[in-house]
Amino acid sequence: MKKTFFHYALIGVLIYSIYIFFTNEYNAGIRTILAINIIGLAMLVISLIKSWSVTENKEESDSKQKELEKAYSSIVLLQNVAAVMAFVVIPIGFVLYREVYPMIILSSFLLMLLAGAYGLNTYQRLSKTAFPEKEVLNVTKISYNNEIVEQLDGTEKSILVKRMYKAIHGLAFGLVLIEFTLMFYSVITANYQIISMILIGLLLVVITFVYSYMFTLSSN
Repeated sequence: MKKTFFHYALIGVLIYSIYIFFTNEYNAGIRTILAINIIGLAMLVISLIKSWSVTENKEESDSKQKELEKAYSSIVLLQNVAAVMAFVVIPIGFVLYREVYPMIILSSFLLMLLAGAYGLNTYQRLSKTAFPEKEVLNVTKISYNNEIVEQLDGTEKSILVKRMYKAIHGLAFGLVLIEFTLMFYSVITANYQIISMILIGLLLVVITFVYSYMFTLSSN
């Protein structure tokens, strides 16, 4: 991916954000939100810098191709994590600081949009370079998820299924821990988290149903 003025501007925003963090007085909550935004922005900048090295494999070298695939995967990972970090901060910041520091919440929202836009741009511009045998799909199509899975070969599908099973188990276990934590928190503090517990319980039901359905399909 070619270097642009906007890339350098984003690096400048990161440096300025770090400067603000260390030169202004904020309470612990705001500092935490700022730190998360800065980390997310830093991950986005790192992904952009890494994208500069993703160039076409003209020598058709296997080792070069593996390096491109790893670089592309790490770029996508950094951008996705940056977007998720910003998303997590938005509702918390909105509830606690929307009247006092609205611009910080807005910055989280902009970071989430920016990470999403760069993620889309990365897929459209670099995926063909990293995976020349795969077609660049239209992400706006309803069938996009099905089409991207269909492009995988047998080995890739097997790896995907195994990792999805592990991810579902880990997610369910984490939600159970959160459910019990909220239960004990409610009893100890008398600040009952009933709605949160109901929502987590419903999510567990959905995950269990999806897992059972997937297992049924895989055994047929």
